[in-house]
Amino acid sequence: MKKEFFFKLLDAYQRYHHSAISTKRFKYEQIISAINSLTTNQRFFIEKVGYSFEERTVYLVQWGQGDTKILLWSQMHGDESTATRALLDVWKFLDADDDFNEIRNDLFIKTTLIFIPVLNPDGANLFQRRTVQGIDMNRDAVKLQTPEARILKGAIDRFNPEFGFNLHDQSPYYAAGESPFPASISFLAPAYNHAKEINTQRENAMSVIGFMNNLLQKIIPGHVGRYDDTFNPRAFGDNIQKWGTSTILVESGGYPGDGEKEYLRKLNFALLLASFEAIAHDASRISINHPYDSIPFNVKDRFFDLLIRNAVIEIAGKAFKVDIGINREEVNYYDYSDFYFRSIVEDMGDLAFYHGYEELNVNGMKVKTGKCYPYRFETQEDLQQADFDHMLKNGYTSVVADDAALAKPFCDFPVNLVHQRKVKTMEFNIKPEGPADFIVLEELEVRHTIVNGFVVNYSKTGFGVKNGLAYGY
Repeated sequence: MKKEFFFKLLDAYQRYHHSAISTKRFKYEQIISAINSLTTNQRFFIEKVGYSFEERTVYLVQWGQGDTKILLWSQMHGDESTATRALLDVWKFLDADDDFNEIRNDLFIKTTLIFIPVLNPDGANLFQRRTVQGIDMNRDAVKLQTPEARILKGAIDRFNPEFGFNLHDQSPYYAAGESPFPASISFLAPAYNHAKEINTQRENAMSVIGFMNNLLQKIIPGHVGRYDDTFNPRAFGDNIQKWGTSTILVESGGYPGDGEKEYLRKLNFALLLASFEAIAHDASRISINHPYDSIPFNVKDRFFDLLIRNAVIEIAGKAFKVDIGINREEVNYYDYSDFYFRSIVEDMGDLAFYHGYEELNVNGMKVKTGKCYPYRFETQEDLQQADFDHMLKNGYTSVVADDAALAKPFCDFPVNLVHQRKVKTMEFNIKPEGPADFIVLEELEVRHTIVNGFVVNYSKTGFGVKNGLAYGY
């Protein structure tokens, strides 16, 4: 039943998708609203278990009355929100009354599920990794210098759970081993000592991970990775394993076309519920035929957001061929619920053993930096009337703009805006850590234009992404 349950959950997912939150960035108050909506179901027990450094209430959600206690916590890193959204979907499933009732009732009798969503609410509201104290709370398991860490340690001591799910997001640039696939989901059964010994608790964690990997290989084959298990004496996962809880680290990475990680959220939802059902029935022999050690280790920094292959560039009159790897950094803006992209050349040279979420093979065409259009735009209204297609096809990736047109550090136009005082100081070179604004030429004709790391689609003037930067804002 365990495997069938997983696939049935995927098929039925839209019933349980908490659609009010469907992006990576949201405010903690939205999570509180979702928690409060559970109070009408007597199977849920909601409790305030402490306060963050900035005095935000941290909640514990409990469901079930079984002997097998499973603790899950999410967003101890404030900018890692995929699993938090998946927990909202899990709650919606547990709150439902439908054809899954037999399994739902079985779980209620056999397990007690304990959730601490958004363990770092201050960091979540700022969409930053660390707490507002500047501490990585995942390295605060020993000294407990953060109130958030003390809340988690208190829950471990109070419930003494058999299983713990440590839910995170990871860099999208990891590869799953030496495969050409990103590590979309990664796992770890943390070591509890430097010798990396395997006791019953760690073996059970490995077994559950083997089970989850087996399911994922049927959906996203080759996209599963494993973290190195070097013991970290400060880390929560390692210490919780040492304290006697079978601890399972789940990290959501990147998947092509899934910028907001909604597909990975769906996989988290189904994986967690399938794992609860498996643990409820036979925790020690869940995946005997699918060993943990078969999962390849993550390989760091093997992916780029955009990889331009076989480009010819010229420096000091000398032409040579290179690959150009570009990454797009999300920069927090305004109230941290919004952001824009700032793209740079991450690497260049021989990138044959690297991969891109998007790849552009220019087959020996010349790549040059874009030009700055000389006409000055005074207002946003002037820009609205601009013929960007004409500019882009003629090799212009930036335009000159006055103060009135530079309302924010990015723009919704497919070009960069440059204040007139900045034009003379702009660098027009292709180099590592430099801007990603290029034109691709075949003979003298522009074939492709890249603005702030995005390949321009000439048929569109609106991109759906915050493409252009405002230099001199």
